[in-house]
Amino acid sequence: MWAALQQYSRYKYWSLLFRSLVTAMIPPELADFIIDLLHDDLASLSTCALVSSQWLARSRFNGFATVQLWPWRAARFFHLLDAPECTFAPYVSRIEFDGNATRSSMANIPFDGVLKFRSLTRVSNVRVIRLANVDWTAYPIPDQNHIISLLGQFTRLEQLELDSLVSHDLRTIVQILCKFPALQHFSAHLRFSKYLEHAVQSAEQLHIPSGLKTVELNADEGIPVFLACLGAARSLDIRTVRLRNITFDDLPYVRRALDTLGTKLRHFLLSFSRHQKKTIPAADVSSALHLSCQTDLRTLHVENIDLTCNGECIMRLVLRDLLSTITSNVIEDVTLSLRIHSVDDLAVMPWLELEKAFLTHSSLRKQTC
Repeated sequence: MWAALQQYSRYKYWSLLFRSLVTAMIPPELADFIIDLLHDDLASLSTCALVSSQWLARSRFNGFATVQLWPWRAARFFHLLDAPECTFAPYVSRIEFDGNATRSSMANIPFDGVLKFRSLTRVSNVRVIRLANVDWTAYPIPDQNHIISLLGQFTRLEQLELDSLVSHDLRTIVQILCKFPALQHFSAHLRFSKYLEHAVQSAEQLHIPSGLKTVELNADEGIPVFLACLGAARSLDIRTVRLRNITFDDLPYVRRALDTLGTKLRHFLLSFSRHQKKTIPAADVSSALHLSCQTDLRTLHVENIDLTCNGECIMRLVLRDLLSTITSNVIEDVTLSLRIHSVDDLAVMPWLELEKAFLTHSSLRKQTC
């Protein structure tokens, strides 16, 4: 995006100075062909824009589809957005903000300052927003509410990504989600300032939007807290769930969420953390990962399965039980990603029993282990 901003600045200067002299020197068809070839090479597209005054108009979608509003470059972006000659605003479909992307030698605009620019309303076709490294607890409650209301201007938002976002508990996150009526996909790596027990208890009283179709959670206390909210829900239509860096402490929340989602769930990915600190009986793992309610499940991916796990062959014992609980007759893809510590781990794996478990599902088209 920064290359696109520099491209646009150069274009404005030269077009104003030589507007009566510059004419397109290459056929539009050839320009489109080159743009297609360079669609993800913004630096080259910026260089090519100097060839013709019509180039920028034909490559706006490529150059401005994703706008990275880092604090140090936001002012430059809004300066261009406010210009009467600006034509790229309708082509912005994704906005990214990273609170850590600052420069000491530049004027850095904080997250709330970015949202307060009135010209941001011109960017009306945004479908995806990614917020990274934002500490929500740094703002007083009235400011938090004001920021959430400003986010609500993106009424067409379909996907929200929160990476390393800190809040007191899940209430703030749910308030944000409810601001987007068209939201379907939510991914998050969340941290909370309050104790986990309190965050879980309050999450069970919340109601997330019923329009969500995809939920992806990654590490830390955000997983049990958000799953507690899912588990207490009554009317959800979530079709895809991806859980990464799961610990054994998270498994009870996984079990409850699976029971709630039931037949609606079609795609399930679960990736275990590489840093398990507790030993847990294999029976407890089997009980938590029970897929009998997911009768319409299409794909199952279980990643980072540690075959030994602190000296106990937990997942080796669980694999058979996990596959035997699959009741879906339409499942097409099962992927098991194993983590071994020695060749001996492979030697004691019950491969024949795993094969039988796979063969019991006639609809299964793809098996990966």
